Amino acid sequence: MPEDLDRRIAELEEVLTGSAADDPETRSVRMKLAAGLSSRYIEHQGVETDCSRADEILSSVLADADATAEQRQQASVARVALRIGRGTVAHALRGRSWKPDMDLLRETEKWRRDADPDAVETGIADVLTAIADVHDLESLPPDLRASLEVFRTLAPLLGSGADEPDAAEVLAQAVGQATPAMPGLDLLRATEAWLRPTPAPGRIAELEEALTGLSEDHLLTPILRRDLAQALVKRSDQHGPEGLARVTQLMEQAAAGMPEDHPFYGETVRTLAGALVASAAADATEDSLARAEQVAAQVLAQARDSGSTVAGPELFLRSMVGLLRGHADGEDHPEQAFEDLVEALEVLPAGHDLRPAAVGQLAALLSDRHLREGLVEDAEAARHLLDRATSAVAADDDDGSAAFLSCLAAVSRVIQALGAKDDGSVRAAAATLGDSLDRLPAQHVMRPNAELVLTLAKLRLATSDGGDIRAGLGGLRGLLTGGRFPGIPEGVIATMSDTVEVLDGLMTADAAAMVNGINRMEQQVAAAAAASVQQAGQQALLAKAYLAAHDAGVDPEVAADRAVDHLEGARQTLERHRAGVAMADVLRELAHAYRKRGDLEPARRTAFEALAVHAGTVLLQTGVGHAVVTARGATAEAAALAAWCLDDGEIAGAVQAVELGRGLALHAATSALAVSGLLRRIGRSDLAAAWEADSAARRDEPAPWAATGDPAGAGEPDHARAATDLRHKVLAVLRGTTEGGRLFTPPAPAEIADALTAVGADALVYLLPGAGDRDGCLLVVDQDGVPTAVPAPALRIQPGGPPERFSRVVGAKDKDARAAAIADVCTWAGEAVFEPLRAALCTQRRPARVVLVPSGVLGVVPWPAARLLDGRPAIEEFVLSSAASARQFLDTASRAALPLHLEPVLVTEPLGDLTFAADEVISLRDAFYPDAKIFGDLSAFTPPEGGDAPATGIGTPEEVLANLPGDRSLGASMLHLACHARNAGAVEASYLELTRQLTIKAVLEHAAGRAADTPGPLVVLSTCLSDLTEQDYDEALTLATAFVAAGAVTVVGSRWPVDDQATAAAMFAFHHFLAREAQDPAHALRSAQLWMLDAGRAELPEMPEAMLGDLEECDLTEVTVWAAFACHGR
Repeated sequence: MPEDLDRRIAELEEVLTGSAADDPETRSVRMKLAAGLSSRYIEHQGVETDCSRADEILSSVLADADATAEQRQQASVARVALRIGRGTVAHALRGRSWKPDMDLLRETEKWRRDADPDAVETGIADVLTAIADVHDLESLPPDLRASLEVFRTLAPLLGSGADEPDAAEVLAQAVGQATPAMPGLDLLRATEAWLRPTPAPGRIAELEEALTGLSEDHLLTPILRRDLAQALVKRSDQHGPEGLARVTQLMEQAAAGMPEDHPFYGETVRTLAGALVASAAADATEDSLARAEQVAAQVLAQARDSGSTVAGPELFLRSMVGLLRGHADGEDHPEQAFEDLVEALEVLPAGHDLRPAAVGQLAALLSDRHLREGLVEDAEAARHLLDRATSAVAADDDDGSAAFLSCLAAVSRVIQALGAKDDGSVRAAAATLGDSLDRLPAQHVMRPNAELVLTLAKLRLATSDGGDIRAGLGGLRGLLTGGRFPGIPEGVIATMSDTVEVLDGLMTADAAAMVNGINRMEQQVAAAAAASVQQAGQQALLAKAYLAAHDAGVDPEVAADRAVDHLEGARQTLERHRAGVAMADVLRELAHAYRKRGDLEPARRTAFEALAVHAGTVLLQTGVGHAVVTARGATAEAAALAAWCLDDGEIAGAVQAVELGRGLALHAATSALAVSGLLRRIGRSDLAAAWEADSAARRDEPAPWAATGDPAGAGEPDHARAATDLRHKVLAVLRGTTEGGRLFTPPAPAEIADALTAVGADALVYLLPGAGDRDGCLLVVDQDGVPTAVPAPALRIQPGGPPERFSRVVGAKDKDARAAAIADVCTWAGEAVFEPLRAALCTQRRPARVVLVPSGVLGVVPWPAARLLDGRPAIEEFVLSSAASARQFLDTASRAALPLHLEPVLVTEPLGDLTFAADEVISLRDAFYPDAKIFGDLSAFTPPEGGDAPATGIGTPEEVLANLPGDRSLGASMLHLACHARNAGAVEASYLELTRQLTIKAVLEHAAGRAADTPGPLVVLSTCLSDLTEQDYDEALTLATAFVAAGAVTVVGSRWPVDDQATAAAMFAFHHFLAREAQDPAHALRSAQLWMLDAGRAELPEMPEAMLGDLEECDLTEVTVWAAFACHGR
């Protein structure tokens, strides 16, 4: 007890007073007094005089020559202990237990903060001096001697000098010097294991061993548990459910063992939150999600309470939890979660460990949003971000992060290709996914999901390639029954598995297997969360199973009824969510279900809804290339619906059905012009301003994910721009209004009739080829708005038939092959189309003015050259123009035409390799447009004596675009371009060859700058291939139709390569009838073609002598010459 010690010290002091200094008993009393004073100072927080008095006595013993060796040794060891208690961190622990817990940590940290660094260094030096002075060190007990050696080894760690020692190395040396019974050895070992830079798996074993000897309340126990969990996370073989559960448990224990003021508490709780989020994603239970929410909120609050303005990791965790909660509650993409994720990316510094994960998560969300809503830019941005994240972690991939991110990117590509039904893309993406899976650790928690996508891709390819479908179904069944799929509810997996059984039963004609599978699917749907997207997906699968049963004759009436019931349920659920892709699929299936049940009107109505949703998804896209990809498939849907309408006697419905599936990309480009005005008219100026700003940004600064090359070197992407859902919001708002709804509604026959009357045309005719046992059909809408279905039995597209053969050679350089194909297709076209059309328009005037809207490959047929049965070309009885769709025709019909001579512009080939291009534009200027501006290379032109041919510009894309209607000017009144045109692999990349390429994409993007009702010019493209597309025929996306969408009233373009010498004469004739005889462009083109066909043609006034001489070298009556050009628009 302290009182007893005080009394004992007083007694010894009294004995010592008056004792002889050289008395042996006096030496014994001195030693006892020094021990008492040291004990009171160290064990009972004595005063500093206790320390100085004890040190004085011990020094006198050491200085006493007559002191015994034992006394000198005891004094030297005691002085070491005393100086440790006085001059080192042990000073803070006087009078308390040395138990390694948080109290010990707090006291030592306080002492370190308050201590004078110089005094600390002096104190340690005094201790080391005292150790060096220990008398007869070798004779000390081993444990005591080892303790002194250990202190001497650890001394560099206790100071505050400039030279920082390797703590792990020093501790390892100290552990090696200690004896098994030495006090504090467990602390030394644990600390050494904690600091040791050992790579996994050795690190894991060392940490586990260190934890074995520590009590629950040991200072290092929670720290080592945290480090063990972090080491396990870095081990790729610990990424399975069991490994994840162990990591979460260790982090829970570590956090529970640390008070909130522990220096590692904040980091530990953040790591725990991450583990809980991963667990919640993997097991999808409410308990795990609730715990993750609790801890994520806690760490964000702590960061905010600490005054931190940068809380990137905490925001990332909250975004993850918010997304999981939204998924559990059926909320598609919680806005706050997206905002948290984008903000986290803004504040997380480059190189932060969490940054690749945050980028990857944003990419995963964008990929998921693409799958739900169909915006292709989301998929592109996702792939770009995933590539960046993969590059960021590729150099340090011990935990398989790069392989996982690579898998995510490949999964995104496979799913996109599956949705587009593009088998070539599916095959390539599946191969990439297979390679990524080879690198992904076998126990990775997300591996089953990637394997599921790969298996579905292989099944798709087996179906398309005639492979072993049953084997593919067996592989899918085995995968579905073999484990868990994080993020996918077990009920959904069970429903998919039962679907496999139904399909297998269908293939083997096993009705019992089909019924068993369907019954289990019914149970799974009933057990699913009500009105969730997951339940809607399960209902759609079940409905498809019922439709398969119907087609197999398994209780067909009941099967059709149940299919309708489930699909209607799925439709009602999806109406509460943004899930356009799924909604379109459900509506298509529902239409077929109604049809099978005999409900014809609901079937047609629902099919129209499906097409409208598909069309809306096209309008959602951010570029013409994306729109073209998204529009694929709409034509086939539209044709099927039109056939239903025709079968049901609904001719007007057939017209609208065909229209809904045509020219969607061009419609999207044109509709974008009207969006901001529509938004303002319905009171959404906020969205209108945002739309205009977004459109301007897209014109001025391409999205970073559209760039090519090294993703890591492309500059930091704008994550907020990637995450924006502006287009989704605008689409949703417009769908809900009358004015906005017109964007998704095709024109009615009455509207088409008004447009026909406005331009003086007699009829608009859709050309629908036959298929299977169905004959072809001409859908004719006349000036009275009366639609008529005209049978056209010969209008069929047979493999190897004339249209298909012609489509293969139309753009080729082989003139003879093209001429033979043209002759065949023109003979076929006369019988297939114009003979039935002549009969249908028998009461009309001649020549009849007709606007053709051809379907599919019919879009490349040279209709003016079609041969009637009497051998005459169709243009003798018809004035023909083409339209991508009735909507585009209505746009041009409502657009005022600029006066021809107001601002004419002529463009010649700027590279100087079209021999007659300069002659062509100069002859047009001299004869018809003396005030025209001229752009291009005129160096090969020799003006007549006294004449000149000044060029206004060199023929750049910017000069041409500046002469189209824009937001600041009307542009040219007539724009004639005599230059090369080229078809590219991607439709939107086809281009005019100026000083640089002027692509379809650039032309359409320029259109976004003009008002929708801006008056427009005539555009003449006297260039090869300017009105030809060799893919996506029903989008009718050519340079010619792009100029229509960009604001032209009429465009003339060529279907195949043309000779520039003959073209110069043809163009002169066209402009003669246009400018001198004041014919509209369609009549002027017909007149020019008839003039060319006339072997005894009269000379045209003002045609240059040189051109007249050229006519002797050209056979203008050749169909490849006179029929190359077609007219679009008014």
